[in-house]
Amino acid sequence: MSITAVFVTMEQVPKFHKRAIAVSDVLSQNVAAQLYQTAMKGSVTAQTFYLRNQPPPEWPEEEVEPAKPGSPGAPKPALKMSDERLAAFVEKTRKQKGS
Repeated sequence: MSITAVFVTMEQVPKFHKRAIAVSDVLSQNVAAQLYQTAMKGSVTAQTFYLRNQPPPEWPEEEVEPAKPGSPGAPKPALKMSDERLAAFVEKTRKQKGS
């Protein structure tokens, strides 16, 4: 099946369009789960990326960049902190929680 046929079908059959979006969402969730697992195994790069895009709710809101209006999929806020400041904030939070 050509990509053109898929797009035409998506335009003409709302149920197909809805299912295609659901498949895309599942694939994205699979990648997010793998990113989380990699972060939990100690990858600093994965941890930084994850925290920049999904900061814990208790982190200061003034450090968060608002989502762009009209963006597809309503992206989560991203942190504007430098890597050094992010690392210092995580360490400070760990000490406060006694970890």
